[in-house]
Amino acid sequence: MKKRKSPREIIEGSGYTKTEEALIKFPGEEPVDVSALPEEGGVEVHPLKALFLSERHGKKPYTLIHTHRFLPSKKSITVAPSPEDVDAFLRDSRVKTAVIAYKEKPSGQLAGYLVMKKSKETDRIDEDRKRNLIVRFKRKVKTSKCRIGKQSMLHSALDDLSRDAKFRFKIVPTEDYCFSQYRQEGEEYVSGGLIKQKSKDLSQKLCLSIGIALLSFSMFLINSSITGNIIKELGENSLNWVALILSFTGLLGILFYINKRLFYDYYFI
Repeated sequence: MKKRKSPREIIEGSGYTKTEEALIKFPGEEPVDVSALPEEGGVEVHPLKALFLSERHGKKPYTLIHTHRFLPSKKSITVAPSPEDVDAFLRDSRVKTAVIAYKEKPSGQLAGYLVMKKSKETDRIDEDRKRNLIVRFKRKVKTSKCRIGKQSMLHSALDDLSRDAKFRFKIVPTEDYCFSQYRQEGEEYVSGGLIKQKSKDLSQKLCLSIGIALLSFSMFLINSSITGNIIKELGENSLNWVALILSFTGLLGILFYINKRLFYDYYFI
C-alpha cells in the first residue's frame, strides 16, 4: 500500500518554485493541486477542478491550502491573510478550513502555517454581515502598512475578525522557525513574524531528554532480575503497569522531538 504523503511533503516537493499555488484537501486524502493563473504574488482556485472534487466527495467541506512566498534574506515573515484570502474563506461554504503555507523561494522550504478553521456558527452569519467584517478587516490591514508594529496590528485585526466571524486561527511554525509579534534588532524592537531559529527550541530538547529518561527508567523496571531485589514491596503486575505507562510517555516525548508538527499536518490540514 502506497504511503500517503503529508501536505508539507507535497507543498515542499511541488514544481511551483517561483509562484504561489493552491490545493484542496479532503479528510484522509492527499492534497490535490487546483492552481489557476499562478503568479509570484497570487494564485486563483481553478473553478472546474474545485467543483469536480466537491461533487466527487458528495459536496463535503474541505480544506483550502495556498502558499505565500518569501525570500530567505527576510529576517521575519509577516503572518496574516490578505482581505482576498479572508473573503474566499468566509464566503465559500464548502471551505471548512483555510491554510496559508509560508514557502521560501526558491528552495521550497516551509517556515510555517496560518490555519483558520470555521465553527458551526460561521456559515450562519448572513452575507451582509460577512461583507462588512471583510471591509473592516481590509481597512485595518491598510492601516498596518509600514508600521513598526505591523505584525502585532495584523494579529490583532485577525483576532478581532475571528471573534466576530466565529472561527479559530492558529500560527504553526515548522521546527526551524518560531513566531513572535516583535523581534529584537540591536537595542530596538521591530515588527516580528515567523523568525528562523539559530538552534532547536528548548521545548524540543526538553521533550527529547524527558522521553529518553522515562524510556530508560521503564526498561529498568521491566528487568525483573534487578527490580526483584530492589523494590520488593511492589507486585509484578504493578511494576509492569508503571513500566508500560512510562514507556508510552517516553515514546511520545521522543516522537514529539522527531516531528512535533506532524499533528498539525494531519489534524488541521
